Amino acid sequence: MAITLTGMRVLVAVAEVGTVAGAAERLGRGAPAISMALKQLEDELGGPLFEGDRKSLLSDLGRFAYETARAGLQRYDLAVGNIKAYAAGTMGRLNV
Repeated sequence: MAITLTGMRVLVAVAEVGTVAGAAERLGRGAPAISMALKQLEDELGGPLFEGDRKSLLSDLGRFAYETARAGLQRYDLAVGNIKAYAAGTMGRLNV
């Protein structure tokens, strides 16, 4: 299995909102899907992302994964936006 963009987005949403239900609402998914994505990410990383069951306090691994995922997703989203803008002709290169 691999770390997915969905898994990273789920981690970031749960960490920022503080609950699985809130992250589910933010991402437009069901709470069971959010819980499953977190479990898959924890399995892939080999450790818990949160302290306890309430998902309100990140573990050391969770803090590192959150910070890294958040930065990576920001870069990814910017790249996708730039590619779409270029494709739409609203962004490009000017040769003089």
